Amino acid sequence: FVPENQIVNGNHCPDCGKELRTVKEESYFFKMSKYQDALLDHIEKHPDFILPHSRKNEVVSFIKQGLQDLSISRNTFEWGIPIEFAPGHITYVWFDALTNYLTAVGYENSAEIFDKFWNNGEVVHLLGKDILRFHAIIWPCMLLSAGVKLPDKIVAHGWWTSEGEKMSKSKGNVVAPLDEIAKYGVDAFRYCLMREVNFGNDGDYSTPSIVTRINSDLANDLGNLLNRTLGMYGKYFNGVIAKGEALEELDESVKTLWDETITAVDYHINRVEFSRALEAIWKFISRMNKYVDETAPWLLIKDEAKKERLATVMNFLVQSLYKVAILTAPYMPTASQKIWNQLGVTTNILEVNLDSVNGWDLFAEGHVLGTAEPIFPRLEVEKKEVKKDPLAINEDLKIENPIEIADFDKIDIQVVEILEVSNIEGADKLLKFKVKTANEVRQIVSGIAKYYPTPAELIGKKVLAILNLPPVNLRGVLSQGMLLSSTEKKRLKLVEVDSTVKVGAKIK
Repeated sequence: FVPENQIVNGNHCPDCGKELRTVKEESYFFKMSKYQDALLDHIEKHPDFILPHSRKNEVVSFIKQGLQDLSISRNTFEWGIPIEFAPGHITYVWFDALTNYLTAVGYENSAEIFDKFWNNGEVVHLLGKDILRFHAIIWPCMLLSAGVKLPDKIVAHGWWTSEGEKMSKSKGNVVAPLDEIAKYGVDAFRYCLMREVNFGNDGDYSTPSIVTRINSDLANDLGNLLNRTLGMYGKYFNGVIAKGEALEELDESVKTLWDETITAVDYHINRVEFSRALEAIWKFISRMNKYVDETAPWLLIKDEAKKERLATVMNFLVQSLYKVAILTAPYMPTASQKIWNQLGVTTNILEVNLDSVNGWDLFAEGHVLGTAEPIFPRLEVEKKEVKKDPLAINEDLKIENPIEIADFDKIDIQVVEILEVSNIEGADKLLKFKVKTANEVRQIVSGIAKYYPTPAELIGKKVLAILNLPPVNLRGVLSQGMLLSSTEKKRLKLVEVDSTVKVGAKIK
């Protein structure tokens, strides 16, 4: 059912585009119009109620057009949840489906659980952009009517395309997640999905971009920082944390950037902006890679007087990796745990919160680090076979059995009309034709009988014939030319000519 104010293109559905028809059906209505002002007021007072904000603007614009009461019962079919006070009526599917958000967390069954998860917890609905109106308009109005707290956030995500095209089974371009996980690993796959697209927008899934992202961000930036750090610590201090308190201004800039990173990640995560949070994390990772080059530990090790400064530098690198792993754990839990394990930490990273990474004295002197092992191996981009342009010419074309144009001019190919056709007794493969040429009637024998079981159907057809071959006898029957035919997949057909072409027309 579509309200009149939503009809598009004269008389068509706004969602599927099909032409609408008018039907009558008894229905109960939810007085949704009553809650229009209250819903607008709630959205205004809670700016992050609908995310991303571009979707919020879309919803507000729709509400301001005027909310109509909602038909919430059907009586022309039986499958569905019956309405107790209205025999013969069942509940409109979206009206009953939305209430599952409440019943799933104990509504009317466990006040303790419901208070924990709904009343006192942060309620976030994550959904596809095509069902936003159900969740951002109908559902809040239902909750306002019931006197139940509204969700804290309603977040609509976009759709994925594949190599620039909408995914479609008919096109064969649907990306199967399990296949991608088998190729890249689940953590790398998760990272790429979250990093590649600003949340809320549509995104394009492209194999080259995924491979580039894994090689650049994971193998080069994070993986290389981990391998260099552990490699140098093992070489310079036998992999045992050394005391280092020789701080310089460069170290203070790292501390400042870390504080900014935490603030940025907190801000973006709370707005479900996963990609932007990762941008902030990788900005810090890039800074630490630059820190390695700026401090040059391979030069500090050459001066015994700078041994404590070397320890300070290496400790900053180790601790930065420890901190980064906690921030990447929601995206890459297994890989982040491996980073901790290589740092000699066995604690379950998923049981640790951000408070544990405060400060820059996280590793006690004497702590033994692990050894570096590649977590993100580099990938090679598969070379796709270049599709040939169907209109491209082959400039190096090789001609088999070439002839000169003078040779072709010797062949007299003309349009003839078939006047009669019959089988030849004792010759199953042969048909006997009488054809009209420009000047006479000729008889031609052709071995095409098995391809034309009903030869009479050829009478009246205009076909091509070679007329300057010397006459021959085939199975005792005179043949005064040759009919031209084409073959494809063992199927032979006479070359027919448009009926408007005159008999006797020459082929040049």
